[in-house]
Amino acid sequence: MGPSAAPGICPENQRVGEFTGNSAHSVGRYGLRIFHNMFPRKFACSGYADWNPAVTANFTDFTGWKNGRNGAIAGTVGAVVFDNFKVIDNKEAGMEFEVMTMGLGNAYVDRSHVVGRSAGNGGGVSGPRGIISPRSDSFKVQNTKFYNFNFGSAACLGSCSHCSHMASTDSGARVVTFENLWFDEETVTSRIGYGTPNKAIFYDVDGSLTGLGDELGPGSWATPWANHHNVSECQ
Repeated sequence: MGPSAAPGICPENQRVGEFTGNSAHSVGRYGLRIFHNMFPRKFACSGYADWNPAVTANFTDFTGWKNGRNGAIAGTVGAVVFDNFKVIDNKEAGMEFEVMTMGLGNAYVDRSHVVGRSAGNGGGVSGPRGIISPRSDSFKVQNTKFYNFNFGSAACLGSCSHCSHMASTDSGARVVTFENLWFDEETVTSRIGYGTPNKAIFYDVDGSLTGLGDELGPGSWATPWANHHNVSECQ
């Protein structure tokens, strides 16, 4: 865009170099923001053909705390990974992904620690989500631990990023996949707080989200049900 634009410069499809060991705190909105689009390819300016494969963008060892909105957020992305993130005391969400793009690589969260509220932090945050899933398919959370979601309407997981009304998405529910999650039983009272429009389907590969094991087969599912708080828990 602008006077520096050139056919051989395609920043949205460039590979990411090294992003590791960074931190952000007390930022007005986002500690880390990927905005608008990121679809890294082997050849940045050669389109999305099968012969031009996706290249994963790894954001590693990031710590985000006490930010005004989220510890980290990704907009419309392909193969983007939040690996070994530590997010604490963020006002609306620890991590959030808005839209995944089918066929352009899969985004996921891996090996992370998500804390709703640290010891001694009593103000300003009444109902955050640990991780908010996108309003699209092809997203996964794995090998991640959750702590201190036992206040207000706080919940470890939320759905439908940036959806605010019933017409925010089409009528089809979107599937998000979870595997090898861990919840601190003493400080987590609500695992899922579904967001409007209450259409997300959470697929639990190994029972670590729902607590339902092999008696139901290789996987289980969590779907929303409405109550007067518009918040659901795994039963």
